[in-house]
Amino acid sequence: MSLSRPLSELKKELKDLLIEDLPAALQALRDLLPEHQEKYNTVVVMQGQLKDANKAYFRNTIDTDDFQQRLDTIRANCMDLISALGESDFADPIENTGEPDGTKYGSVLYRIPRQMPLLKPVICIIRVAVEDDAIFQDVVLDQNVTVKERVEVSDMMTAELLDPADGVFTVKSLSAAGQLVRATGYTQWIFSVTPGMTGQHQLLVKISMMEFLPDLGKYVPKEVSVLETVTVGSESTQQEDNGGEIKRSGPVLKLGADTGYFEADVLKTDSEYASPTPPSPLIDEPARKSTRGRAAAIVMALLLTGSTAVWALTPEYTRDWWIASLRDEADGYTAYAGKYRKVPDAASNVEKALFYKAVKTDNLSDWRLYEAEFAGNGRFKAQVIDRIMQIESRRLISLAQAPAASGFISFVKDFPESERLPELRDSIARQKNTSDSLVQGLEDAYLLSLRLKPSSAKISAYLRDYPAGDKLAIVLEDIPKDTLKQVQTSIDHAIVKQISEARTPAEVRKSILALEAAGSPEAIQQAETVVSEKRNLKPALSDIRAAKERARTRKGE
Repeated sequence: MSLSRPLSELKKELKDLLIEDLPAALQALRDLLPEHQEKYNTVVVMQGQLKDANKAYFRNTIDTDDFQQRLDTIRANCMDLISALGESDFADPIENTGEPDGTKYGSVLYRIPRQMPLLKPVICIIRVAVEDDAIFQDVVLDQNVTVKERVEVSDMMTAELLDPADGVFTVKSLSAAGQLVRATGYTQWIFSVTPGMTGQHQLLVKISMMEFLPDLGKYVPKEVSVLETVTVGSESTQQEDNGGEIKRSGPVLKLGADTGYFEADVLKTDSEYASPTPPSPLIDEPARKSTRGRAAAIVMALLLTGSTAVWALTPEYTRDWWIASLRDEADGYTAYAGKYRKVPDAASNVEKALFYKAVKTDNLSDWRLYEAEFAGNGRFKAQVIDRIMQIESRRLISLAQAPAASGFISFVKDFPESERLPELRDSIARQKNTSDSLVQGLEDAYLLSLRLKPSSAKISAYLRDYPAGDKLAIVLEDIPKDTLKQVQTSIDHAIVKQISEARTPAEVRKSILALEAAGSPEAIQQAETVVSEKRNLKPALSDIRAAKERARTRKGE
């Protein structure tokens, strides 16, 4: 789907509709966005929240205040979503993976214990990830884990664990069969498997790509990406461990122990995919759990397994990152970034540290710090920009509800790149009894925004919203010439209009500064003509001609 009109116009209409009719705005968004994309799914969730709120209010399980609070929350979230919409949200994205046909590849991991106790349930997992290190998040790498790399994946996939003999195992799925596969993080399926017979048997791991067919209105299997048969034994894992020799090649790391899904195992040298280096966690996972004390557990595990040599040979910046990521605390991330900011080999970890810290604190200053450090090429750039825009939207809503001149200035300082002050002006204009000081304060915010980060859109907005202002010359000070050229026609029109509407020579002289600073030769000539034709303004004609001469002299230089 593509837009048939400017995005700014569409977003304004959606926001106006949101204020008047929340259900209609949600439905309009759902109709506009491509199905099964992330923001489409977000709208579906909001519609569900609205339905639940209406049902609860109808049944008198919530009072009027609670009902209104729910509506306000949904409306605010919807406003954030609309503000964050971009052109790419209205077309099905094709990820650029470097393949000529746009095919997307990832990794598949499954953990099927090779020995299972009879009549006792065992947890098995299957997961898919596009990013390399995401596949190893929160799992123990041992002889039971198999990883397949460079597997073709799709946005929607299904995973099944099947009993080919139909009667040996009781398999219970603990996850939805069809799930979205995102660009970051992993998608996981969990199964409970109970063996019912002793001996050698097989489990079938099947993962299928899914393709959405609009004509049918549903996903259908496109092709099988991975079809793997796994042989499992019925003897108890404990029995084998008691009689066999344990091979060690690295530290015992029990990532994700809080889930209760996996038992602790030792990394084996005969496992093709075992690695002594634990992967780094990714932010797009479900809520990151507090792991205070795990760093101490790592050191203890190293001592118990005789792998202190591995720890000693691992670079200090890697060891410190293991500890910081396992503690998962804002202060720890801050300390790591400060210590290794100038170490080239630790750059990737420093970036993740700053990002995870911002996620933990959700402070604008921390999001800005990441933005400043990794502007233009950060791996989490999109998430950071999206979060800053969400914070910006909430601040705008708050200012619209409780406008204050000091708040306008604070907003501009926090969001100097923002071009959304006109939205705030429109909101205030709709309110009754708006004071002159408030209007003046907002104009000052426009001026400050132009000084901090000028753009042609900001200049145009100021000239449109304050056409009769006497600070036009101030606006044009210190603004790059290239930026001024982009809006030269608008500037000329505004200046000439001010002069033509002037009532006294003194008012004309106020505009001459702007005319001389940024007006084109054509605008100066127009202003001269206007003043010469009005008897009451003719005393200022000499001033305009003097400005015209000075401009001609500068051009000659």
